[in-house]
Amino acid sequence: MGSLIHQAVIFLLAIAGLPVIVALLPMIMLFRLGNYRNSIKIAVAVSNRWPYYLQYLRLPYDFAIWRAGGVPITVGPSDLPRLKQILNDVSGIVLTGGQDIDPQLHDGIPTETALFNSVRDQLELEILRLNREFDLPLLGICRGSQLLVVSRGGKLESHDHHWEKLKRHN
Repeated sequence: MGSLIHQAVIFLLAIAGLPVIVALLPMIMLFRLGNYRNSIKIAVAVSNRWPYYLQYLRLPYDFAIWRAGGVPITVGPSDLPRLKQILNDVSGIVLTGGQDIDPQLHDGIPTETALFNSVRDQLELEILRLNREFDLPLLGICRGSQLLVVSRGGKLESHDHHWEKLKRHN
């Protein structure tokens, strides 16, 4: 029942955010498609929970890359089969913030499954694994830096040992 309510809330938020997406669409397209051929391409990993074009909350990352003279290249879980080819064509990688990392990956405290995204974890761990070969510059922001620690065998420690009190934040 809770999952159904959760999905309904996400749907309503998506509908409420639709005017924002429509208003920002020209800017989003400019940042993502700008001077594509002559610019430095930066891979930005995204979640599978929203279609790529609706991930407007990523706009500040796209804008920062665009302002620095680059073009953000969206990399999602559906890109796993061609990930090596994508990383061969980019000059850097950004792993952004977002959902928690699956606690099973770092012996963490179990949380609600709604707080993490195992599909995204799989994508970003594969990006980190392949980046050992490619040795591209990498920027890990919040969750991204935590996943880098986990990918190298590190541990994360929860600061709230009352996991049932954790709030949804993605």
